[in-house]
Amino acid sequence: MMTEHLVPLGLGALAGAALGLAFYVGLWATVRRVAAHGPSRPLLAVSFAVRTALAAVTLTLLARQGVAYLLGAVVGFVATRPLVTRAVVGRRPAARPPDGRGGSGVGSGSGAQAPASGAGRESAP
Repeated sequence: MMTEHLVPLGLGALAGAALGLAFYVGLWATVRRVAAHGPSRPLLAVSFAVRTALAAVTLTLLARQGVAYLLGAVVGFVATRPLVTRAVVGRRPAARPPDGRGGSGVGSGSGAQAPASGAGRESAP
């Protein structure tokens, strides 16, 4: 009785993982291209439309097979995001600031310095 639900969940998860891989790798390719060549509205629009259509069609086809397939696909799709992110970005150590202290300066207890000029200061009436 339990295996009749596990097989559709597993197959759905595999399909969702494949969909997630295609979706997130496509997103990463778009981001890299925009970073290299500057913003391109047509590229962003086409990339979004293709990735969204692929996801919608795939999830609709899986939903027609049953709720277990859809649930597995959603889990597989969501679980793929951190894996693809780690694979394409990698784990790089944080860059050290030029002062060599290793802190980011934000929330590190170093305190904020006042601007050198009067810019950003409001005058008292």
